[in-house]
Amino acid sequence: RVDLATRRGVIRGPLAAYALDATLRILATAIDADGLVLHAAGVARDGHGWACGGPSGCGKTTLASLLGPHALCDEHVLVSRDHGGFELQSLPFWNGRPGAARLAGIHLLRHAPTHRRRRLDPVQAARALTGLVLWPSWSPERTARAFQLLTELATAVPVYDLAFAPRPDVWDALTSDRAYRPAWEVDRAVLHIAAASGTLFDPEVVEAFLDVVAER
Repeated sequence: RVDLATRRGVIRGPLAAYALDATLRILATAIDADGLVLHAAGVARDGHGWACGGPSGCGKTTLASLLGPHALCDEHVLVSRDHGGFELQSLPFWNGRPGAARLAGIHLLRHAPTHRRRRLDPVQAARALTGLVLWPSWSPERTARAFQLLTELATAVPVYDLAFAPRPDVWDALTSDRAYRPAWEVDRAVLHIAAASGTLFDPEVVEAFLDVVAER
C-alpha cells in the first residue's frame, strides 16, 4: 500500500531482490510529476551532471566504475525541471549514492567498431530517448506529461550518440608485459594516447580519458 501524497507506504511480498527492484522502478515514476526516470548511469563533476544511457550491456556500469567518485549511479537517474533547465538526480538502484547536479547533457552509449561522438538534433534525440524512459503507464495523464517533458528535454539539453569500440587491448597492450617488449610506464602510455588524438583516437574521447587519469 503506497500513499503518494504523504510519500509513505508498506510493501509486502516475497523476499526477492528483483521483485523489490521491479516495485521500486514503478514507484520511481511517481516521484516527480515534472521528472523522467531514465535507464542511465549518472555522472557529476564540477556541478555539471551527465546521464549516460543505453540498454543493458552497453557499458553503463563499466563507465561508472572507471569514473570513480564522479559516478552517482549506474542504473537509473531522475531528470527533473530545475530553474529553467533540468537537474540530474541519482536513484537508489544497485550502485547508487545520493547526489545531484544540473544536467549538462546526455550520452547514448553503444558499441561500434570505432569511437565516435555525434550530437543528435532534437527529433533524433527525442526518438532515441524514448527507449530509456521508465514510462508511468499506471497513469494516462502522467504518461502524456512524460511525453511533453521528453520533447522539452530533447530540445533544451544536448544529446549525443557516443559510439565506442569496447577494446581494452590498447591500454592493456601498452601497460602490461608482452612477448615483444616489457610494459610501458603509465606516464609513457598516457603520452602515447594523447599524441595519437585526432589520428588513432577521437579527440573528445582522449580528452575525457586524460581528465580521468589526471584525477587518479
